[in-house]
Amino acid sequence: MEQFLKVVQLYPDFKEAHSILGNAYYRVNRADLAIKSYQRVKEIDPYDIDAYENTGVIYANMGRYGDVI
Repeated sequence: MEQFLKVVQLYPDFKEAHSILGNAYYRVNRADLAIKSYQRVKEIDPYDIDAYENTGVIYANMGRYGDVI
């Protein structure tokens, strides 16, 4: 994660790095940071379906079904 944090600091519009960070944060139970990473992906590319799906899965696992929609 440290390396990808450095990458997004250098290249803030590199959406794949934000997506990988989101995946990593989710795997270490940091849903809050994962959601922020996926939100950044959606800002960079509003058509990135994976970012929407991953965010929805996190919200569903948190029981926040209204946010899933």
